[in-house]
Amino acid sequence: MSKKQLKYFDWYGRGGTIKLLFKLGNIDFEDVIVGFDTWNEKKESYGLPLDQLPVLVVDGITLCQTTAIERFAATKAGLLGKCALTDAKGDMLFETISDVRKKISVGLVGKLAAEFPTEPGTFYLKDNTQENKDRRAAAMRENYKKMMNEKCQAFDKILKMIQTNKDFCIGNELTFVDIQLVSLYIFSKDVNVGHDFEKASPLTFKTAMNIINKNPKIKEFVDEFQASGKPCTGLGKLY
Repeated sequence: MSKKQLKYFDWYGRGGTIKLLFKLGNIDFEDVIVGFDTWNEKKESYGLPLDQLPVLVVDGITLCQTTAIERFAATKAGLLGKCALTDAKGDMLFETISDVRKKISVGLVGKLAAEFPTEPGTFYLKDNTQENKDRRAAAMRENYKKMMNEKCQAFDKILKMIQTNKDFCIGNELTFVDIQLVSLYIFSKDVNVGHDFEKASPLTFKTAMNIINKNPKIKEFVDEFQASGKPCTGLGKLY
């Protein structure tokens, strides 16, 4: 049996979906929690190819980049690789979700750049005091909600093209892209990056709720995360 070690911060972020995929595939792994308060001082000790998390170490081989790790985990869990056309349909929605998130992140940084200047090429504030991090988190909160509510109608547009069963994105069984909808739901409830998921993209929201409520493992995962009180991002903490 191969040994797997996932390194990430103690919030949902880019690591939560990987953990859920491992849970669905009954895949054992070591969950290495990286402390955000000592991240800048200790990151060189974690053996990171690009100085960023998450990374997954599989039998001594280090994998980086979130999507690469997610797709590895999804394949291991049996949620990818069965049908090329099904995977391509799923990627249409996956890429749409990724595009919206990237556009919002870039838009937010640009919108707040004058008031909250960052270190070149990073999301870290030049004035990285806790007071200033809290101020930016508050400013981003409302802007993120507004932008997400405006842009995520695209999810419904793509879902209408590929969906034939209200309980899944594609076909009649769970696939990788269904787990992305679970992630959308979890993020929508976050204090800093939450939004009105049901109002902004009602079809995607309903599908996400069906996926969560009709799969006991997913329901347990979501309930446990929400009960933990952990945030979805490091906004206001790490940066």
